[in-house]
Amino acid sequence: MSVVNRTSSPCSHSASEAVAMWRRSTVLCATLALMAVCTAQIDDDCLDGDLRLRGGEKEHEGRVEICVSGEWGTVCDDLWDRYNAKVVCNQLGFNYSAAIAVSRAHYGEGSGPIFLDNVACSGREERLTDCVHNGLLEHNCGHHEDAGVYCQPVEEACLDGSIRLAGEREVQNEGRVEICNQGQWGTVCDDRWDRNDAAVACAQLGFLQNDAIPVSRAMYGQGIGYILYDEMDCTGLERNLSDCRSAGLLVNDCQHSEDAGVLCRPREDSPCSNGELRLTGGRDSTEGRVEFCFNGRWGTVCDDRFGDSDARVICRQLGFPAGYGQSGATFGQGAGPIFLDDLDCLGNETTLLSCRHDGVGFHNCQHSEDASVICLAAEERCIEGDVRLMNGDYPNEGRVEICISNHWGTVCDYLFDASDARVVCNQLGYTNGDVIQVQDGYYGAGRGMVWLSGLECSGNETRLLDCPLPYSSRSCSHSSDVSIICPITASGGTVGRCSDGAVRLVNGSLPNEGLVEICYNGRWGAICEDQWDTLDATVVCHQMGFPGDSVIAVGKSLFSSSSGPIFLDSVDCQGTESRLDECFDRSSLGTHSCRDVSGHAGVICPSIERTCDNGEVRLVGGGTLLEGRVEVCYNSRWGTVCDNMWDRRDARVVCRQVAGEYGLEYDDFFNPVAVRGSGFGRGSGPVFLTDLLCVGSEQNLLECRGAEVGVYDCSSAGIYCGLQPCKDGSLRLAEGLPGSNNTGRVEMCIRNVWAGLCDTGFDDRNAEFVCSQLGLPDKNAVSVGGDFFGHGHHISSWSVAYSCDNGSRGCSLRATTKTECPHVGVFCEQMVTRCRTGHVRVVGGANSSEGRVEVCLNGQWGKICDDSWDDNAAKVVCGQLNLPTIGAKAVVGSSIWGSSPSLDYVLDDVKCFGSESKLLDCHSSPVLSHNCLHTEEAGVTCHGKTSNSGQNKTLPTETSPAAVSCIRGGGGGEEDMYSSGQVAAIILPVVLVMMVVLVSSLAGMWLVLQRRKRSVNQSDQFPIARGQGIVQFNEFSSESESLDKISGTNTAI
Repeated sequence: MSVVNRTSSPCSHSASEAVAMWRRSTVLCATLALMAVCTAQIDDDCLDGDLRLRGGEKEHEGRVEICVSGEWGTVCDDLWDRYNAKVVCNQLGFNYSAAIAVSRAHYGEGSGPIFLDNVACSGREERLTDCVHNGLLEHNCGHHEDAGVYCQPVEEACLDGSIRLAGEREVQNEGRVEICNQGQWGTVCDDRWDRNDAAVACAQLGFLQNDAIPVSRAMYGQGIGYILYDEMDCTGLERNLSDCRSAGLLVNDCQHSEDAGVLCRPREDSPCSNGELRLTGGRDSTEGRVEFCFNGRWGTVCDDRFGDSDARVICRQLGFPAGYGQSGATFGQGAGPIFLDDLDCLGNETTLLSCRHDGVGFHNCQHSEDASVICLAAEERCIEGDVRLMNGDYPNEGRVEICISNHWGTVCDYLFDASDARVVCNQLGYTNGDVIQVQDGYYGAGRGMVWLSGLECSGNETRLLDCPLPYSSRSCSHSSDVSIICPITASGGTVGRCSDGAVRLVNGSLPNEGLVEICYNGRWGAICEDQWDTLDATVVCHQMGFPGDSVIAVGKSLFSSSSGPIFLDSVDCQGTESRLDECFDRSSLGTHSCRDVSGHAGVICPSIERTCDNGEVRLVGGGTLLEGRVEVCYNSRWGTVCDNMWDRRDARVVCRQVAGEYGLEYDDFFNPVAVRGSGFGRGSGPVFLTDLLCVGSEQNLLECRGAEVGVYDCSSAGIYCGLQPCKDGSLRLAEGLPGSNNTGRVEMCIRNVWAGLCDTGFDDRNAEFVCSQLGLPDKNAVSVGGDFFGHGHHISSWSVAYSCDNGSRGCSLRATTKTECPHVGVFCEQMVTRCRTGHVRVVGGANSSEGRVEVCLNGQWGKICDDSWDDNAAKVVCGQLNLPTIGAKAVVGSSIWGSSPSLDYVLDDVKCFGSESKLLDCHSSPVLSHNCLHTEEAGVTCHGKTSNSGQNKTLPTETSPAAVSCIRGGGGGEEDMYSSGQVAAIILPVVLVMMVVLVSSLAGMWLVLQRRKRSVNQSDQFPIARGQGIVQFNEFSSESESLDKISGTNTAI
């Protein structure tokens, strides 16, 4: 939109101040504007175009942030390169010769607006704003694409060939290898990186050369900048790393995920000795992840080929008699180097280093493969066949363990069922009630042997060892250890903690929300979210005493996971039950297929005491009260709105609500902008709404189509409810045809805000005047009413009076009364190319009085959808074609005459009275808005005698003789073609018409010369300047709800 001159506005500002007023002082200015005394003053903490770096470890690196109107925002990394980085570093006063461009939010994601995208600097600009870019706030990015830079400070100059260790490291003798070239640090690729290369690097850094360990796969973090060397091939005797053979400077096929590193042997005393072992991550000193010391650094052991013989060596070295091996990072993943892989111990070695292995530092593993052991302590004493429950919060729950051969071991859950569990509970004295088997190793992995698998108990045995031995079993790991919850009524008495079937909500921020937990056997358990829906949630809310309307069923990600076991899955309530335990069979307790531990069911019940009303909105995270992340209230809980399909119409609804909250009149003051991509942050609450289809006139978001309240996972929507000042009397066209600047709804600036003009009394002469004032072609201007280009929901409506003294150049528009009415639009056309806007034709019929109806808009033919198409519409078409209107019939689904798949539907829901002079005078849906298929093209039949006016002739057009009827003056265009049988009848009228045109042209030229003479004499009173989209009038006065005449034009923008 063009920038308007505001010298006559009640709020007078420069162009840069106007942006700041819109972004930071909209509430103050809007309120005072109502009293016509607005003077906005901004206290900016930065100047437009200022830069800063954030998120880096040092001042010369970080995420690039730019100041616009006193607000900091980020830059998108699309097209971000070293030339852009040079400009940034130079503007900030750093050494820009070695500037490095950093992308993908390397320094963390920013917040607030993303101001710039597709920045393209040459490297010679003084400021980033001097570079080419899309324009402010024009982007398709999220903050995960925030651009950054690394600038080399003056004092950080380095000598060519010098090296350093960098990255995420715990001691000084390890890190990512970086080498200096032309004053800039770069990395080394790990292709063929070996002990000889590492030895040279360590010696150059002053560490001991022997026992140097090469490290690969960017273990110390990924570097930035250039990858200087690849395929290093040192002999180990070189003094400097740059002396070694390589693929060549800057010759590589690597990414920074392949940055090489080293672990050097320090000269000073080490915190541990080479070959020393320790166990970490276990519950006590007998178990844990195996860690191995080398060169003063602790590292892990890979589980490739790791077994019990290796574990026995480790446990004996640690002072235990024996042990068992565990794989797959049983006790958690370690950090740092992985020292050993492919261990092959016999079991009788005294130290781990005595076993065969691939060599210290050589491996092909991740920390997810860290090896662990469980060592046996002093000999345990237990009675053969005894059972116990371990690691539970109460005596009646836990992991099942059984004593065999004086050692406790676990039971595999393979084929373990309720009968097996009942035997365990009976053996422990828990005899009454249902037993719950708990899945997913809830009570933790055991240690020692897995003694039993594939049990086949009947349920009547007194001891677990009495159950029949299985014909087949399978080898299990401790991740499959079985756990149970026995009924709480034991032989020694009753322990009461919660009642079976009771429900509660946990981990919510309000009493009416949270994860649903249900009680059985004195234990609270969670519910899997599979098939969890509103009916299930309604039963829970009713059972807890909350109202049952507007309940929300919540799945994973909103509330943190339950700490209890999962009791239920696939609950199937009808919504009428009084308790949740009426919705399932108790025999299914403990059985579930919930793979995601965070996938627990939750609810948000209606609050008894409401803290906010359903549909209420607020803006959070913005610089002013009229901008920010949109949050909507539901069930006394604030949540966000998803930015899927979020657009200006949705933003209008929110701005209208916000305007009312602050006592402002939305229709007069707001121009909403929809913000996507969590521009004001994601928010911490649930995402309640998504895929909204607002019209713009709704009173709150819950009235919009698609407003189905749930909990979704997506980016948050935001808005700017900015003031839109304009100069009184200015004109503009809004929401025209795509790609067109000469069509649209006519809007006039009245009392410093844009308003729509009523279509009553507005005709083609008015359209010519509007087009002329906007500097657009006006010769063939056409007016269209009935909200043809949509109704301006964000603006007020005014009726207008029109008067002319000497043609359109001496005309004026006068806004008279504020009212509600359909808005008028115009087509500003220079010349007829193919057809003239508003003309109609019928095509495909057997003769010239029937066929599919097509209408011309802006020089292009389009078709009409048959929704609401009736005989009144047919009557208007026939009349416009100078064909009989009596007996005119509408034809729907006119595929009987073929279809025009190459043409667009331009009109839908056309509703005529039958008395209109042309089809565009009828009411319809906004142009190009439809929901039709090609089989729904509207048609007409106009049978009977033609008009006797003699002004129009029926002319066959297109390639088929009967394909089209184009009536000149009604539907014809310069593209019409004549059949050979009609040439003789047409030549004479054409010649006569050409003579008339010639005489008229000469007379017209004389009139133009006379008019120009008069306009020169009147130029002091009514100077006119043409613009490109907005024209401003210099006279405007108002009286109550009426406005006096706005005449002439003073300034064109």
